[in-house]
Amino acid sequence: MIGRERLKKKTTAPSPATAGNPPTGNIFGLVSLSLVNRRTIMKKNQLAILFSLLFLIACSSQEKYPNLNEAINSLEKNITQIESPDDQLLEGIKPVSYKLSNEEIIKVYVFGSEEERESGTKHFEESIQLLSSHAPIIYQSGDYLVLYYSLADSKTQTPKLNETEFGVKIEKALNSM
Repeated sequence: MIGRERLKKKTTAPSPATAGNPPTGNIFGLVSLSLVNRRTIMKKNQLAILFSLLFLIACSSQEKYPNLNEAINSLEKNITQIESPDDQLLEGIKPVSYKLSNEEIIKVYVFGSEEERESGTKHFEESIQLLSSHAPIIYQSGDYLVLYYSLADSKTQTPKLNETEFGVKIEKALNSM
């Protein structure tokens, strides 16, 4: 009877104080437990390194452009720089205009500072409200004000990026400068 009581004591659940702690008295159990932990940690580290490398590769695949002209010219092969009329001056600045293969127009104003660009944008927005029923998509980046005149048939005064052929591409090109 005494042997059975001892057996029952050994097979009962561990007390809360010893729960989760490695067994003591068996050095081989400790060694094998630490090897398992090391292998698990190594696998987790390897996965973290793999995901980090994939993230870096995905981020670096986007080409960086040194200037706006190269960013605009990257949109498509058949982009042509065209002459801008003198009446399109904004804050005394004449735009550089581009014609895309689908006859859409991009106008780029290069200001001396962000404050001048903000002022030019404000004046442009005031004038466009009075003159046009079809407004361009406006992009602003640093000293640049880019106007994209899309021919997309839109229910709103200014088409959404996904309604246009080049809207998203222009935005990505400007963000990659």
